[in-house]
Amino acid sequence: MGFKEDILKLSAQVGERKDHVTNEEMTKNALVLPFIQTLGFDVFNPLEVKPEYYAAFGGGKNARIDYAICKDDSPIMFFEVKPVGDSLKGHHSQLRAYFNATPTVRIAVITNGITYRFYTDFDEPNIMDDEPFFECTITCLSQEDIDTLMHFRKESFDVQAVRSFAEELKFTNALTSKLESIFKDPPDEFVKYLLNDASISGKLSRITPAVIERFRPIVKRSVSQALVSLVQKGLAAPSSGSTEKEADTSEKEPERKIATTAEELEAFELVKAILAENGRDISDIQYKDTTAYFSINYRSPSRWIIRLMLGGSKNYVYPNLPIEEVRNLLADTSMSIEEVKAYGTNRIIINDIGELKRLERLLIKCYDAVSSSN
Repeated sequence: MGFKEDILKLSAQVGERKDHVTNEEMTKNALVLPFIQTLGFDVFNPLEVKPEYYAAFGGGKNARIDYAICKDDSPIMFFEVKPVGDSLKGHHSQLRAYFNATPTVRIAVITNGITYRFYTDFDEPNIMDDEPFFECTITCLSQEDIDTLMHFRKESFDVQAVRSFAEELKFTNALTSKLESIFKDPPDEFVKYLLNDASISGKLSRITPAVIERFRPIVKRSVSQALVSLVQKGLAAPSSGSTEKEADTSEKEPERKIATTAEELEAFELVKAILAENGRDISDIQYKDTTAYFSINYRSPSRWIIRLMLGGSKNYVYPNLPIEEVRNLLADTSMSIEEVKAYGTNRIIINDIGELKRLERLLIKCYDAVSSSN
């Protein structure tokens, strides 16, 4: 089974079990550990999932998080568990203390086995935000929830990529909430903005408060009709210009199928040839295609060398290096470098894959950095 089938199976199991769970330990064993396992983490491996992990400033003896998800023996994600049925509202400060005490952790989750709240540190580095960037109820998952949870699976978990995705999700949620508020009760400024368009207001000489009140219900009705029309035309379906899509390639709906192109495969072979010519061992070079990008990796997707976006109006190379290092390596070229927040920290615009040859020094540096990391 794929992830979607696995998480929906767990959803049904939790629905059956929850009424028989009576305390925190049962919540952990019957509800939360199966969730962590569904994300692909080995709950029986203490090198990967550490229960009762110590996390505190100043040597507090009882400061232990329920589960720390670890990579290379360092925690990267925390899970704090409360008994099923308990409200999660009163426990934010406890989770925040654990998060703030552990700089390597960038994602923290609090759950009662039914509701999961995901936090990070957008507002201030290493200080957990007051509000979660994502929340879901395991017993009634939407397709959007499943798509979001896919980003936290072991096989595709990349702290930088997850935080970029989380930041976009946070702003998307905030903008969605704001738009819902505007559409539900159009404020004066919004009505006036629309009426200022001569093609709409026609012969209106002045837009007075009385005119705004007269047109407010008309604007509200028009917005509702426009949204219905957009949905009926299929605009709500995922488009090729979407800025964030699942990192996994096996769980897409039919309209989001992955088709690895000849150009991507040619780019893969070209990168391998460049590395081989410079004495690098290419036996562990792999690729992974996704709906968002084509990734060239060393041994696993988490150790990516570059990510490519090809076939659009512009072609991009995302190097796995800090932007300042990229600028230094390409200082003698005229190639355009952009700072970004998704899929990496920066990207290079190329006209075609032949220009990968101009990135020889950069490709070697990316390979050396990734292959020498633990």
